[in-house]
This record gives sequence, C-alpha cells and structure tokens, in this order.
Amino acid sequence: MIKTYIFDVGGVLMEDADSFGSLYKAVTKMAGLTPETMAQIWARHYPKMAIGLEHLEDFFKEVTALSPNKVSVKKLLDCYKKSSVVKAKIITLIKNLRKRGFRLVILSNDTLEGAKIRVDKFKNLFDNLYVSARLSLKKPDPKIFEIIITREKINPQETLFIDDRERNILAAKALGFNTLHVTDKEQLAKDLK
Repeated sequence: MIKTYIFDVGGVLMEDADSFGSLYKAVTKMAGLTPETMAQIWARHYPKMAIGLEHLEDFFKEVTALSPNKVSVKKLLDCYKKSSVVKAKIITLIKNLRKRGFRLVILSNDTLEGAKIRVDKFKNLFDNLYVSARLSLKKPDPKIFEIIITREKINPQETLFIDDRERNILAAKALGFNTLHVTDKEQLAKDLK
C-alpha cells in the first residue's frame, strides 16, 4: 500500500528545468542567440548548478557576454521567474492527495535559484522539499534516494516515486521504489486519482 508520494518538479509539476522548453526559448530569443549556442552554454553550466557548485547567474553572465542584444542578467532572471508557473490542475491534484492523508515529498534536480523560485513555492503543500543543489547530489545517484529514505523514514515499497526521466525511474526502481514515469502531465492527474 502506498503511503508516500515523491514528486519531481521539472517535467512533472511544472516545465522541466533541465530542458529547453518555453522558458529557454524565451531566454534564447531575448538574448538573440541560436538554440545551439544556448544549449552549449547550458551544458557547460547545468551540471555544476544542479549540485550547488555554480549559480544561475553564472549561466546568465555567459549568455549576456555572448549576446548580440544588450540584455542584462537581471532581465534574464526576471524572465526565468515569470516562466516558472504551476498549473492549477497540479495544485488541485496535490491538495487531493494531501486530504487523503498521504505523505508528500519533492525530490528535484534544480539549481539553488531554481529551488527558491520553482521548488519552494510548493512548501505549503508538501511535507519536505529536497533539491539536488542543496544536497550536492543529483538524481539518478542512489545516494540521493538513500538520503530521502533515511530522513523521511520511509519504506521504498510503500512509496511511489514520480519522475519524467527514465534514468531516475530506473535508479528508484533499483532501490525498491514503486515508480510512475510521467510522459504526459494530463495523464498524471488520471493516474493518481
């Protein structure tokens, strides 16, 4: 019987922080860079940002340095903040799970700034929030799951781990978690009713 739900944020509760969705398209357009150039800059910075060794501002500084448009780091950060929107359907889903008495936890690969802007907005809906940059580990590293097991005092066999990345799903399964691989957010609401 499932007692605890562990949710990823990017790609599950909101747009994926690790991909070039609408947020990155907006930043790319604002900066006047090609998607390929933006992807290269992101690839240089994200691995360090995801474990707290670098800040989002470092990424945006490189973007502004290469930008043919005179765009500021502040404008890019503002764009990032405005693009971090949670759909009402997702909030309703989480509230319904809470009413039914389930323990709710977030485990997200995100930057320190992303944690403040994207993840922390869920603090009133979840029992605990775990972010890779704050733990200096990221999924699919088994150690990050072991931290959750220990801190939350949960049994993986009584826990449903929900993520949009197959590699994270496989890592959780290897530790005995029940898993739900999200490929469609609309389907997520149906699967969790």
